[in-house]
Parts: sequence; C-alpha cells; structure tokens
Amino acid sequence: MNDAQRPAAELDALHHIAVVTHNLPETLRWYRERFRCEVVYEDDTWAMLQFANVQLALVVPNQHPPHLGFAVPDAGRFGPLKEHRDGTRSTYVADPSGNVVEMLDEASLPPAAADPATAETVPWPAGRN
Repeated sequence: MNDAQRPAAELDALHHIAVVTHNLPETLRWYRERFRCEVVYEDDTWAMLQFANVQLALVVPNQHPPHLGFAVPDAGRFGPLKEHRDGTRSTYVADPSGNVVEMLDEASLPPAAADPATAETVPWPAGRN
C-alpha cells in the first residue's frame, strides 16, 4: 500500500499553523470578526484559535517562530521533547527548505486536540498557561 492509499486514520494530523502578529489583540479580533472560530488559549505572546479543521496560532515575533505543528505519536524520534507552559511536549525541526516544523507529542495534547478535523472546541485546561 502506498501513502496515497493509506486510510485517513493512519495519517498524521496537521494540528496547527502558527503565523506572526505584531499586535496580538488586534489580530485576534480581526480573525474572530471574520471567521467562525473559538479562542482556546491566549496570553501575552500567543493565542490559539480553533477552526473546524485545524487550529491557528498567532505568535509574537522573537517569542515563537512561525511554523507548522503536527500531532504525531512518536514526536521524540525527531529530537528531545520540551515541555511547554501549556503542558504540551514538542520539538522543533526544519524541513529541507528551512521552514520550521513543530512535532507535538500526541499524548501531551488535550484528548480531542490530537485530531482537529474531528474535534469540537476544546477548552484549554484550567491552570495551564
């Protein structure tokens, strides 16, 4: 079986896309006014929006790199995992073109967040920041 024939359940999930913002509150407001989405996390350096099929992270320059985040069951094979303030564990790598890719440990994600395509809005766990 080649990759094109693999059932969707066997495919890795694109968890989020992170884009840079120079004004987090203004950018967050812009997305919320134009799209049907929910804020699942927000602090001074980044915010996470939940859409029906993926999450969008808005990140402040010099705090978080713009990147693609994948939820994978074996993220540690890409490098040492770092625990983040929100309780997730991940490592960052670069693709051959230099794009930053975050490999998120599936086990560290809130239950439904590992598969954003089927997730309902998941409130961020209390006390995690």
